[in-house]
Amino acid sequence: MTAFLGPDVRNLGAAYIDSSARIFGDVEIGSGASIWCNVVVRAESDRVVIGTRANIQDFVMIHVGPGPGRLSVPTVPSPTMSPCTAVPSVRLA
Repeated sequence: MTAFLGPDVRNLGAAYIDSSARIFGDVEIGSGASIWCNVVVRAESDRVVIGTRANIQDFVMIHVGPGPGRLSVPTVPSPTMSPCTAVPSVRLA
């Protein structure tokens, strides 16, 4: 099984993307970032940027749906989203 990266996903050199991850839409994954088991990223109406060395842990769902807003998981120093975190249509920067 390999990770599903939609056609609009830009992988800029992620350190690790687990085979169970599902990533759709306008998503940029920074160098050295890690995306773990069962992570779902859905950028349906705006862009999601997962920064350099970001750590998105097990079962995190990032969803940018209708409405204004862009989601950026910041870059260094190694921000972490803990397991089972849901991040619906918010701005993190």
